[in-house]
Amino acid sequence: MKKKLLSIFIMLLCICMLVCFTACGDDNNDDDDDVVTVTVGETTQKALTNLIDADCIKIVGDYSTVENGSNYSSTMSGNAEIYVIKNNGVYEVKVVAESSDTSVYDGDEETYTSDFSVIIKDGKMYEIEGDDCEETDVSIDLTADKLIEMGLKAYNDSFGTEVGIELKTKEDVATLLAGILNAMTDSQLITKTGDNFVIEVNVDMAKTANDAITYIKGAQEDTLDVVIVELLKLDGITLTKEQLKTAITNAFADNLDFDGIIAKLEGLVKDITGETINIKADMDKAQTASGLTTAQLVNILNFVDKKASGAETDAFPAPEGTETLFDYIKRNYGKDMKGDDLAKLILGEEATLSDVGEFIIATLESTTLNDVAMMVAMMVLETEDAIACTQMVNGIFAQMDGITVNKLSEKAKVVLDGNFKLLSIEFETEVNVTVADTTTSNKTTAKLTVDYSALPEGTIVAPSTAE
Repeated sequence: MKKKLLSIFIMLLCICMLVCFTACGDDNNDDDDDVVTVTVGETTQKALTNLIDADCIKIVGDYSTVENGSNYSSTMSGNAEIYVIKNNGVYEVKVVAESSDTSVYDGDEETYTSDFSVIIKDGKMYEIEGDDCEETDVSIDLTADKLIEMGLKAYNDSFGTEVGIELKTKEDVATLLAGILNAMTDSQLITKTGDNFVIEVNVDMAKTANDAITYIKGAQEDTLDVVIVELLKLDGITLTKEQLKTAITNAFADNLDFDGIIAKLEGLVKDITGETINIKADMDKAQTASGLTTAQLVNILNFVDKKASGAETDAFPAPEGTETLFDYIKRNYGKDMKGDDLAKLILGEEATLSDVGEFIIATLESTTLNDVAMMVAMMVLETEDAIACTQMVNGIFAQMDGITVNKLSEKAKVVLDGNFKLLSIEFETEVNVTVADTTTSNKTTAKLTVDYSALPEGTIVAPSTAE
């Protein structure tokens, strides 16, 4: 029973943390009639529907990765063109791709290139590489409706029917996806800019990384409460050691029932971050956005449990009425969820939850960053040899003194037109780090564009009829 209580509590805590981390969207409500906004989920739903319904599309993509070190460099790049035509409901496809990989080590250069194409037309697939062409009969019906039907049947037979989330049409799939994305993003809104909807992310973490390195390299003997406070500062959260201790003391109180545990979790977030959360309201809101009923969610839990354990009976009872998942958990497990019972599982039969709080505080105040590093070194080296572990730890801290992060960035941009047709996706990551006198860098870029214009006749032809 105690293990079951702990498992239930951990499950609830995980759900709560998921809600807290994903519920960061910005409700950009605007009364201006000229402003058009739509949720992330609905945007994705409409973009996918447009792709599936298109009679013809051309997708062009390319990528490159460039890496440089002290005595080596590497450049990988590639591009592809994909043509899809729906001819009387039957898909015809052509894929043309090429790639190149050039590596230089100590002045020696090696280059590898490849190119290939695939054509699917008139019930046959042609795989072409150089002068070689392999022809294969395509045994499946390549009509759009048949492919969708096959996919939905496979999903329903393996999962959907059993959990009560059957999908009959592509619209059902799009609706389900939209709901899940809205639940994960707190129904975050995208605003139309000019003629297009644009989703853009531009993050550079170089300063934060350098600030963290600057602190950590001199914090070997700092206790963990100090480390937590200093690292929180880098995220803009100002907290003292005393406030951290008070927050933990307040959160771990004796004689807590289910409602008390939830309230204390909300209070802990408030004390540390200053943010006010309502776990029930956030969970209910996410569930409403997802469009999934509690019965369906419980069916999913039972499905996963049976697959993992091999059990034949349901581990989780059926919900009642229209209760939400939060209320379901509270009704079925809340009465047995006592804070002090959890404490006994952690520290022993005589412990209370306040003892757990005191234990956490004592650990944070007495354990240094070096102690943690030594434990990690023991696991990495698979030895308890103090001398070997100390040498490894001291070497790492000493090396940090010469580390500078020059660039640590990520950029992404998605553009859809006013009718929610996907136009382009761009992505870029860049890392540039100097260690002592050596600088290494890695930059990856990728771009994909979609064109819905009519394709010229003869774009997709079988190799035997190609000029």
